[in-house]
Parts: sequence; C-alpha cells; structure tokens
Amino acid sequence: MKKKRTLLALIGAILLIGFSSLCCWLSIPHRTYQSGLGIYPIRSLSSFNVRSAKWSPNGERIAVIMAKRGDQTSPAEIYLLDWRSETSERIPTVTENVSQERMDISQIDWAPDGKTLGFFGIPTDPKQQGIWLVNLENNQMRFFAKGNRFSWSPTGDRIAVLNEPDAYSFAIKVIDLQTNEERLVLEFQHQEASTQMGLDWAPIGDKLLVTVPGVNPDGYRLDGLYVLEVDNSSFYPILGDSVWSLYHPAWLPNGKWLTSIAITREGGTVVVAPETGECLYAWLPQLQKAEYVDVLPDGRKLLVISRGDLYIVDIEKAMGTQRLPEQLQCFS
Repeated sequence: MKKKRTLLALIGAILLIGFSSLCCWLSIPHRTYQSGLGIYPIRSLSSFNVRSAKWSPNGERIAVIMAKRGDQTSPAEIYLLDWRSETSERIPTVTENVSQERMDISQIDWAPDGKTLGFFGIPTDPKQQGIWLVNLENNQMRFFAKGNRFSWSPTGDRIAVLNEPDAYSFAIKVIDLQTNEERLVLEFQHQEASTQMGLDWAPIGDKLLVTVPGVNPDGYRLDGLYVLEVDNSSFYPILGDSVWSLYHPAWLPNGKWLTSIAITREGGTVVVAPETGECLYAWLPQLQKAEYVDVLPDGRKLLVISRGDLYIVDIEKAMGTQRLPEQLQCFS
C-alpha cells in the first residue's frame, strides 16, 4: 500500500510538472519565422515588433527600435543588441532623461565613431519634434534639429537632414556638428504626400541617396531613387522608370552599388542596383514581406526587417559569392 501511494504521488508530481511546463510554453509568444540558407532570425526579440535597426560601425552590435507586440499602448524603445549572443541592453527612454511624457521614435543611425546614436522622435512638445542624439557613454539625450530623416557623413563631422515643412515639399540641409552651421542643399516640391522617405550618405564621397514618393510638377517620379551631390546640389534619378516603388535605400560599402526595399503586389523584397542604374536585381527573393534593409560595414551581412521580425542574412551563404558587393555586375 505504501509503494502504491508513493507511485501515485510520483505520477501526480510528473503530471503537475508537465501541466506547468505546458502553461509556460503557451505563455511564450511563438513566431513562425522564414527560413533559408544563410537567413537567421533573431529569436530573442520574438515578443517585440521591430521598427528600425542599424549595424554599429564595427559590426559588433545592432541598434534596434522596437515595441512590445500586441500592446498598442507600449512605447517604442531603443535597445543595443549583441547579435552573436542575442543579448540586449535597453537605452533609458526619453521620458526618463528629458521632461517628456511620451515620445514616438523611428529611424536610427550610428555616428561613425560608434559613440553616439541619432533617432527621429515625436515628443509631447511639438517644438522638439525632429532629430535627437544619444551619448552612449552616459545615455544623455539632446534635441539636435528639426527634420524627418537624417544621415551622418562618413567623417562624422556633418549630418544631412531631410525636413518636410508640409506634405508636398521637402528640404535637405547639411549641419556642421562643430559650428552648428546649416547649409541648404536642395528644396523640392512634389504632388503626393507620403511618409516613405529615405536618406543615406555614401561611404565614399559627398553624395546622398534620397527617396521621396510622389511626382513633381515636371513629371519626375519620386518613388524611385535619386542621388544628391552635396557640393553642387546636382540631383538626378536612379532607375527613374522602374515599375517598382523603392524605399529605405542604403549604400553598399564600395559606394558604387546600393540596396533598397522594392514594393510589389506581394509585398516588399530586397533589391540591389548600381549607382548608374542600368540594372536592378531581386537580391533576396526567398525572404518575403521585407520592410527594411541595412548593410554590415564590411558588406558581408544584411539586416532585414520582415513582418516586424529581425533577420541577419549571410550574403555569401544566401546568395553565393558572386553576389558580394565588390563582385556585383550587370548582366544582359
């Protein structure tokens, strides 16, 4: 009888442990990730919706803007992610550092020295809507300039800022970080309002990739890609006759090719093209519903956001060595 009671107690304990484990398993958000050779989801972020991500200059960390999934009241916050260990560190929020009740944040970028982050923020005080900078040594934040998009120069001494005074115009200026001197580079009018703008400073030379949707009064499409030369304000299209709408551009490290998100009927896909615009390739068709892309400084890996999930893509494994940046070429 004693052995029987012991056996029943053991069975009961096993069932209790199994039930508890099942409850814990059900309480953890489970994601269905896309897969493929060389495509690696960051599973530690499964309970978050990733909005923006950027490689650090040394490629060791990723700055991520994300908010909790399924919680509309949860504010987006900035995290620094060690991509190898998938551990992350939260940067204290703007509400903790600055007298703001709440701030909606998007787009993030590193200074070339890796000591400062910039982001676009919409705080409760509309006068401070624009670009904010974060000193990573003490997590102190400060308002920098009015603007919707921005990008650091390769030398780190200037920041290009795209500002949208109203829904149908934009201006691009360059701000000197030492003197705070501002220089207007370009003003432009367009006919279609949209938030899908992009700006990226080339790793070599003083030129910017620009995307602003719509059509200007002269008939130029602005949902393609444009190059803006900072020194002389030359502004010309890349792939201006593309049937795809191209967003979130990023230069490849060689400064001769670029990558972007192309919007199709099926959703976004990662594409690549030369600066000269004579061809356009679907670079990563196996990863569907892509929303954002960034390139590791050495050109060997990509960051891709799809359906709010963050993926790291090993270009050589996913696309073959012939698709590495320094080996890309147009084929007839």
